[in-house]
Amino acid sequence: MKTKITIVLFAGVLLLVGSIHAQLVVTQTTRFGVVAGESNPKKNRSQGLDMLKDIKNEIKEFYFDKNFKGVDLNAEYEAAKKRIEDSEHNWQIFSIIAEFVLKLDDSHTNFYPPNYAKRVDYGFRIQMIGQTAVVTYVRPTSDAETKGLKAGDVLLSIDGYQLNRNNLWVVNYIIGVLDPREMLTVTVADGEDKQKELKVESRFLDIKERQKMSKKSRKLVPKDDRKVFKCHEVNSDTIICRLETFVVSRSTIDKLMSEVKDHKNFILDLRGNGGGYVDTNSYFLGYFFEDTIHVNDFVSRKKKEVMKAESKGSKVFKGDMIVLVDSRSASASEIFSRVMQIEKRAIVIGDQTAGAVMTSISRPMIRSKGLDAFESVVVYNLSVTVGDVVMSDGGRLEKSGVIPDIMIGPAPQSFVEISDPVLAYAVQRFGGDMDQHQAGALRFLIPKAIEDYEMEADDQLDEEEN
Repeated sequence: MKTKITIVLFAGVLLLVGSIHAQLVVTQTTRFGVVAGESNPKKNRSQGLDMLKDIKNEIKEFYFDKNFKGVDLNAEYEAAKKRIEDSEHNWQIFSIIAEFVLKLDDSHTNFYPPNYAKRVDYGFRIQMIGQTAVVTYVRPTSDAETKGLKAGDVLLSIDGYQLNRNNLWVVNYIIGVLDPREMLTVTVADGEDKQKELKVESRFLDIKERQKMSKKSRKLVPKDDRKVFKCHEVNSDTIICRLETFVVSRSTIDKLMSEVKDHKNFILDLRGNGGGYVDTNSYFLGYFFEDTIHVNDFVSRKKKEVMKAESKGSKVFKGDMIVLVDSRSASASEIFSRVMQIEKRAIVIGDQTAGAVMTSISRPMIRSKGLDAFESVVVYNLSVTVGDVVMSDGGRLEKSGVIPDIMIGPAPQSFVEISDPVLAYAVQRFGGDMDQHQAGALRFLIPKAIEDYEMEADDQLDEEEN
């Protein structure tokens, strides 16, 4: 089994709930699926207490820090237990369980309540650029577009709460998983710094709709855009390659490097790369060093494992390198970038990375009650952090991320113009001739396969339904 460094990210917009140690602000929305026991308060409480106990036991057994980062787990458990005993509805109980888990302040340790039948879509996406939340995409025909939200708008608040980089993972979790909402009140500033408040309605997609959209999207994407990496030769000296994920085989890395090997300069674009396999990361790093290097230490509750990257020998790329990162670069891509910095092998350019490099495992859980054939079954999940990552210089990336050697990010207007000043700057550093609009046309900043084809598939689905 491949070991994975993961980060939990959700497509959807965000709601800040103040401190993650404060009580979660969860509203009772019109629910879009059925959870066992919803109409029976006594049954709900019993089920919730069982789930809370299971989760506490899983954390006690698997969490990487036996001291739980100073959190008194037993005391927090008793407090949560008492609150559940005073609750009636599942939506209340699930929020209490989620808050109990969030006490650990750990982006990789989260409670995932029983699945609902539909998934929320708010019609727009945002990205942190520095400390600013920028709308990067608005789905055509969505209520967000109808209400006037545009790519390039700066998102100031949602439902009255401010956004910042440190709380991004929390609010993604709340709105995308724990408490999807039918309407969000968003305050934005447009390109002229004019503030406006919009009430944006969401929509909920059932399983069949999502399957149809996914199937149509795959058919619409050209073969070249289905690859997990894409390369563009600027000139005979310089090549750019964008790697979407580290969830790839070694043969994929070999294919990427076969396109790079005959060039003097290599720009590796890891923007938006959320990480993946540990061994893929180490294998890839081996292409850039003539000797075996110390990548990082993996520290779990029971042991410390030294991670190394073995040189590819005669296949090593010896040219100059630039690595591009942004706030969505996470996990394995952060480790890769930081190693290149520590070893002074590449210049890292872009925005501060996500700071989410802990190693986690998924613990699916099932609870059933009642007589055979009449029992109620509840399936839920816990993601729990099992290891910390310590770099070769003794530093940690969790919460802090990689600070680029050169901090530069796209302006909000870039998402309107489809321009890419970061990539253009990197090309120009290697003496290439490329402006930000030419760089934007390559679709490295906003890959066409991710956004436009999904939208086209969605439009076709809407036409069929009408």
